[in-house]
Amino acid sequence: MTSKAEESLEKIELETPLLVDAILVEECPRSGGQGGATPRSRANKNEEGNEKVAPETKGHNIPHGKWRDGLFDCFSDCGTCIGAWWFAPAALGQVMTRMNLGLDGRVSQRQERGYACKNIVRAWIVVLILSGFVSFNFLSTVFAIYLIVLLYRVSKHVQKRYNIAESTDRTILQVICCQCCVTARLLRHTTDHKKYNYRLCAEDGLPRDAPGYPLAEEDPALDVVGEPEIQAV
Repeated sequence: MTSKAEESLEKIELETPLLVDAILVEECPRSGGQGGATPRSRANKNEEGNEKVAPETKGHNIPHGKWRDGLFDCFSDCGTCIGAWWFAPAALGQVMTRMNLGLDGRVSQRQERGYACKNIVRAWIVVLILSGFVSFNFLSTVFAIYLIVLLYRVSKHVQKRYNIAESTDRTILQVICCQCCVTARLLRHTTDHKKYNYRLCAEDGLPRDAPGYPLAEEDPALDVVGEPEIQAV
């Protein structure tokens, strides 16, 4: 009996490290390549012992199929409200930077970060300076019409990208009558504004630690962190 007990104990001692190693391999995701294992939702720890946010929890949590909130919910985020009301061209440029759109409101192949936002702000400053010298505020009128058309195109792009059903007539009416509210809603919809505070002076209106968006050539159905949605087969 004693010899059998000793043999069983030695067997357990030999198998335990192998079992622990197997568990650790299962728990730790493999890195690199498309064949890597999907990370678990539980947060891991780095060498310093600080928790790292799991990849599944990253992103802007952009709703699909509906707007994040209503057109007149501007005061749900005071930062975007101020940006859209007092610096509307810059705020629209920030949305365009997030969506990788060009100055015509269409998908741009330029990879320069903040290209649209920078140039819209520059044009806005030039118009403000020259409008005092041109009779009948011609430049201001032309620039205002340009912003209306641009806002319409950006709105339709966001609606298509996130499968938001809204009629063209309704979009046109909102863009003409409520430009600031439409811009503020676009800012709120394209990021989790409760998680990432609005930055007026940033090219995309987001803090530096905010995740990026898919490139223009990627499938619009991809999530904002660049991972495709899982669909049932």
